[in-house]
Amino acid sequence: MDESIRTSTTSHHLLYTNVAPTTQERCIIADLLEKKVQQVRKLEEMARLLNNELVQARDDLLEHKALLSGARKLPVEIISEIFSQCLPEVDTSSVIWSPEPHPNQAPLLLTQVCRSWRSIAIATPRLWSALIINASNGSPSHSAITKLWLDRSRNVPLTLTLLVRATDRFDGGRRAASYEEFVPLAATKVLTMFVSHLPRVRALALLFALPVIRAIPKLHPVGDNVCNQLEKLHLVTSFENTAQEITWTRSLVHSAPNLRHLYFDSSMVPLPIVRGEEWCLRLRTINLDAAYGIPPQDFFLLLRNSPELVQCVIVMNLDESLNHLTRWDEMPKVVHSALQELSLSSEDIFLGNVLNLLTLPALVSLKLSTVGDEAWPHTELMDFLSRSLCILKELKLDSERMTDDQFLIYLGLDFAVHNARQTESIGNSFGFS
Repeated sequence: MDESIRTSTTSHHLLYTNVAPTTQERCIIADLLEKKVQQVRKLEEMARLLNNELVQARDDLLEHKALLSGARKLPVEIISEIFSQCLPEVDTSSVIWSPEPHPNQAPLLLTQVCRSWRSIAIATPRLWSALIINASNGSPSHSAITKLWLDRSRNVPLTLTLLVRATDRFDGGRRAASYEEFVPLAATKVLTMFVSHLPRVRALALLFALPVIRAIPKLHPVGDNVCNQLEKLHLVTSFENTAQEITWTRSLVHSAPNLRHLYFDSSMVPLPIVRGEEWCLRLRTINLDAAYGIPPQDFFLLLRNSPELVQCVIVMNLDESLNHLTRWDEMPKVVHSALQELSLSSEDIFLGNVLNLLTLPALVSLKLSTVGDEAWPHTELMDFLSRSLCILKELKLDSERMTDDQFLIYLGLDFAVHNARQTESIGNSFGFS
């Protein structure tokens, strides 16, 4: 750079001082500033051109590096497997297992990257094997995406959630009186698709959807083993169960010989679906959390017909007026060698009779919860534990009628020598694990 441009002898003595330049010096400095401005603009333009060249060179470098990428050698099958690992995580402990389609999540996101990825994603049925079907949505777009999703899943096992949203069942605080009031007629197309794919559904959640199913005769399961692949079923309903809904649910459960996990959550009348034999032969987990519970007879029947049952959560109920009519001494005793976790909630008036009929040698977790004014069945519980010879790792009891002496006895029990410790002791409920 020309030194005369960088500074001048006229203004040099003024730099780094507070001395004001004279009128002649101001004119010289103004000419110098103009030259410096032009020089800066020239250098900025050179820098811009060089930066553009640098960006282009870097892009070109990356593009050529990609030619040697190992990903280009991956077989389509490996890419498909990688795509499958990109699917949103599903919390199977939650009611809704199926993810709702979203353009920013796999699999839809994978179809927007390039033509090659789109082709591979569309040709990978596992990516399209889980879906939420909203029976309240009768829009053409919802029907179209449901059909597209199910078509792309081809013949792989499905995980489906059929729901009717709570906001669609109520209008101004008034509950809908009929199916037509909260489900558009156009939604029947979506529901028809749903039933046509029932034979390949592996996991199914029906959320407040029983009245919807009842309203469409074509949705009724027909024939034996129509749900031959169904392994997991979760029913949630707050509607009053009609005879049609009970019949449909029974036919669904009894048409699933490979059912392993059944969850029923209802705030209304429970469905009598536990009766029968073949449907529960392979059952491993059952949770009947119905507000009104099931009678003890059905509980014993369930145990006898489910030799592989490992986990059982049951709410039992028996009208107190019928308790004295129930011939407990004539009921067959039940020995179940596989059950490991049992949770019973019941009226305390008959819990002791239930315990007298049970022997569970494999039990490791026991939870008992009772309500009522009858005495806590301490003797029956101790006899049950002695008879079962089980090694409990967890014991949780909840009752208002448990005495302090009984409480102390339970505290002194040695359930599992290894890692046995008290975890909770509040009032008349306590737990070990």
